[in-house]
Amino acid sequence: MIHAANPGQMLLTLRAIALPLLCLLIVASWPIATINAQIRCATTEQTQALFDRIQKQEKKEIFERAIEQKSIARLQANGQQRTQTGPYQIPVVVHIIHNGEPVGIGTNISDEQVFSQIRVLNEDFKRLNSDASQTPAVFLPVAGSIDIEFVLARQSPDGQPTNGIVRKQGSKSGFRMSEETLLKSESIWPTEDYLNIWVCRMTDDVVGYAQFPVSNLQGLEEYQNEIASTDGVAVAYDAFGSIEDGNFTLLTKFNRGRTLTHEVGHYFGLRHIWGDDGNCNTTTDYVADTPKQNDDTSGCPSHPQTSCSNTKMFQNFMDYTNDVCMNLFTAGQVARMEIILNDDNVPRRKSLLSSLGLVAPPGGQQNVALREIISPWPVSCATENVLKLRIQNLGSDPLTFVQVAYQLNSGAITNVQKIFSPVATFNYLDLSIPLTVNQGTYTISVTLNLPNGGADSNPNDNTLTKSFIIDDVVDEMPTRERFEGLFNEKWAAINPQDGDNWSLTPTFYNQSLVFEALDTDQQSTTWLVSPQLDFSNLTEANLRFDWSLQTNLNNDITSELLYSDDCGLHYVALGNIALDGTTNSSSVINEENWESKVINISALATEPSIRLALKTSAYLNNPLYLDNIELYAGPASPKIPINDLVAIYPTQEGGLNLTFNVAEKQTVVFSVYDITGKVLVKNVAVNTLNQTYTYPLYDVNTGIYVVQIKADNQYYSQKIFIEGR
Repeated sequence: MIHAANPGQMLLTLRAIALPLLCLLIVASWPIATINAQIRCATTEQTQALFDRIQKQEKKEIFERAIEQKSIARLQANGQQRTQTGPYQIPVVVHIIHNGEPVGIGTNISDEQVFSQIRVLNEDFKRLNSDASQTPAVFLPVAGSIDIEFVLARQSPDGQPTNGIVRKQGSKSGFRMSEETLLKSESIWPTEDYLNIWVCRMTDDVVGYAQFPVSNLQGLEEYQNEIASTDGVAVAYDAFGSIEDGNFTLLTKFNRGRTLTHEVGHYFGLRHIWGDDGNCNTTTDYVADTPKQNDDTSGCPSHPQTSCSNTKMFQNFMDYTNDVCMNLFTAGQVARMEIILNDDNVPRRKSLLSSLGLVAPPGGQQNVALREIISPWPVSCATENVLKLRIQNLGSDPLTFVQVAYQLNSGAITNVQKIFSPVATFNYLDLSIPLTVNQGTYTISVTLNLPNGGADSNPNDNTLTKSFIIDDVVDEMPTRERFEGLFNEKWAAINPQDGDNWSLTPTFYNQSLVFEALDTDQQSTTWLVSPQLDFSNLTEANLRFDWSLQTNLNNDITSELLYSDDCGLHYVALGNIALDGTTNSSSVINEENWESKVINISALATEPSIRLALKTSAYLNNPLYLDNIELYAGPASPKIPINDLVAIYPTQEGGLNLTFNVAEKQTVVFSVYDITGKVLVKNVAVNTLNQTYTYPLYDVNTGIYVVQIKADNQYYSQKIFIEGR
C-alpha cells in the first residue's frame, strides 16, 4: 500500500473600485487592478449612460439633499426614528450562475462558501468582525454598527421552502459588466422582496458592482420602475466568502468577503468614502464623520496616511483597500443606511423588512444536511477510532435529534440516535460516535435520518461516503521509497472519496507513481501517507522527492504536507508545496523533465512517532508524476545519479564527504589508504541509506589517496587527490 501528501500554492490579485458612484441609482463597481494600465472600472461609463436616460443630473442633488437632511436629524435624535423594534432582517437570495461544474468546483461555489459570505456580511455591519480591534484609535469615536441581520431566504416567491441559494447554468461562461441585464435575467426573484445577489465569473477585471437605491421624491419617480429588474448586487465567484471558513478558491486581495460588504453598502445608499470627485474642495460622500480624501486607497498602507489635510480613513469598508485592511463603517454611514431602510420614498429597501421570504412556509420544515465526515482520517493505526460528522440544520425549527445510520464496506447497517442541545437554523454541529475496526481498507457510508423525529424535506444532502485505511506499519529513519514492483507495503495511497488515486506507470525512473488529474473532481483528494517513523533521536530531518508535471495554464495542482503524531487519529498541516509545471512536454521518459523538491521537516525532530502525508488535489490538470521519496535523518544529501552507490568530494577543511545511495539500509565500511597501502582512516556506519558522512583527515600530505567502501556486498574504490593541511 501507499500513503501520500503534497502541498500547493495560492492565487493573487489586486483591488480597485468603480468611479464614480452617484446616488440616484448607480451601479457601483469594484474591479481588479492589473499590472498594465487597464481601465480600473466601467462604472463611470455605465453611470453616464444612466444619466443620459435620466437626463438631469440635478435630480441626484434632490435625492442627496433629502437623505442628508434626514441623516442629520437621525443622528441628532440618536437613531430613535426607527419604524420597528429588533434587528432589521433582510431576506437574501444568492443566484449562483455557473458553467456546469459539480457543486463546489469553479464557478459553482459550495453552500459553505455562501454561508461564509453571509457570516462576514452580518459581522461587518454589526461591527462584530474580529478585526474591529484594528480600527485606529482616532476613528473609534465615530465607528458605527447597525442592528441588521442578513438572512438567507426561507421561502421562495411561490411559497416553497428554500435555503436561499439558487443554482443556474449560465448562457455564457462569464459576464462583462455591460452584460448586467443578461446576467440578472438568468435568475431573479422579486427585488422588492429579496436582496438579490448574483455570483458568477466576471470577465472584465471587475469583482463586484451594486445598484444604488432610487427614490419616489418629486422629479425622480419616472425611472424607478425601469431598473427594478436589475436591482441587487453582483460579485465575482472568486471574491465571495472568506478563507477563514474554508479552503475556497479566492483572489488573494479579496479573500475575506469584504467585496460584498462594500457593495451592500452601496445598495443601502453609501458612496465611496472619497466621493468620486478628486477635488478636496468639492468632494463629498454626504457623510459628515468620514474625513475628506481626494482619491481611493489601494493595497494595505500603514497608518496614518494624509489626504486633503485629513488622516485618511482607508480602513473604511467604502474605500478600495485590501480585504484584510478594512474594518469599519462610521455612525454617519449607519445613519444614512437606516434612512434608506426606513424611508417610504425609497422603493425596494423598506419593503424587504416585511418580506415573506423571511418566514418559513407553514407547517415547519425539518431539514438536516451531512456536510463532512471529519474522521476517521484517510490513514491511521487506531482500531479504536471515532466517526466524527459535521451536520448542519437547514430546517426552520431548531434541531435537537437525528438518527445516524452507517455501514462499513458491505456489512450490516448500524443506527445510532443522537440527542443534543438545540441547533439554530443554518448552524453546524459536530457529532462523535465510537468506531471499532480491524486493520484493513474500508469504505464507510453515513446517512442522516429523522431530523427532530420527522421526515427530511430534502434528503438529497443526507449521505456521504469516505474511504480509509487502518494499519500499524513502522519504519526506521532514514528511509526511501522508489515504487519499484508492486506498491510498497510500508506506504499507503487512498482517495477518501473513492476517486482517482495514485497508480504505477513506466517513467525515466523505471516505475513511478502517477496521479491522473485530467478528469479528477476537485472535491476528491488523494493521500499518500508514510509508515510510522521515529524522529526521537533526530535534531534535523529533511524530505526530498522527484516530480514531473506538464505545464497547464488553466489549473494548479494543490498539494499540502501534513503530519500526525498520534498515528493518524489527527493530521496537522505543515504547509503547502508549490508544484508548478516542470516541462512543456508530456514525456516522463527523459530526466530533464523531472525536478527535485527538498523540504526541511526538522520541526518534527524529537517526536517518537510521526506519519507524513502528501494530500494532493487537482481538477482538469495534466498527470502528476512522483518518485524517489527520501527521508533524511539529518541534512538533505546532494542528489547523485540513481545508479551510483556513493559520491565522494572534499570538504573545505581538508576532509572528505561521502554521500551514500545504497539500495537498502545496511552497514557500510569506509577506509582511506595512502599509495603505500597504509590505512589512514577506517570507519563503520550502521543503518546507512542516503546519509552524508563527513570525515576529517589530519596530518596528511598533498597527494593521491585511495578510498575504499564496502557496501551492497561489494567493494568500491576510487582514487582522490587530497591537499595536505
